[in-house]
Amino acid sequence: MNFKDLWKDYLRTGEDQSSPYGAGMSSKWRSFLAEAGELETIQEPTPPEEQVTQPLAPSEIPGELFHATRPPLLSSIAEQGLRDHSDFSRHSAGQAGVSFATEFEPVATGAFGNLVLVFSGEEMAASGQFEFRSHQDPTIDTPEAEIRATMIDSAGSSGSGIDPKVDNLGTTIPFHYCKKLVFLYPLPKFERKWLAEQFPHLEIQIYKQEKEDKQGE
Repeated sequence: MNFKDLWKDYLRTGEDQSSPYGAGMSSKWRSFLAEAGELETIQEPTPPEEQVTQPLAPSEIPGELFHATRPPLLSSIAEQGLRDHSDFSRHSAGQAGVSFATEFEPVATGAFGNLVLVFSGEEMAASGQFEFRSHQDPTIDTPEAEIRATMIDSAGSSGSGIDPKVDNLGTTIPFHYCKKLVFLYPLPKFERKWLAEQFPHLEIQIYKQEKEDKQGE
């Protein structure tokens, strides 16, 4: 019985059938490899993922960061903050960190929601509780000026490092970093009044770029 037959029996029965021939299965295996002279590759290792982008320096964070969402979610965001493990916006749900645009134009289209929250990048960076990394959505062909903010493990108010279950909750960015609300549609008077009562500390704007463009034609 040659080695291949011995090996097949070994795989089938789990018993070493080579002992009558004066050598164990491991010895036979080494001899077989030596005689074969070359190795046949049956599987290539999976290429390593791209290295994680290094955090940006605080000085690289723009003064304003823009996050688009839907107006009905404003009250929940004001109460719970922006979270990466949420459905507050479809471009950040289920991904690590909270997505921010560094320019207003990409979120002014309304594709991600017709309410743009303007957060203070300067205050967030100065807090020392967040890391910021440039991010490029692989599903988008053109470069987008996007930053993802994640809580630092040692942040005093993040809870990270206390319990692994807490770390799994993801990043939460308190609403007090929000400084402005920009609506991409005309606001009725009753809605303006409600917003002024609920958020007296925020600047509230209505985006009129489309109207201004038409007037300039």
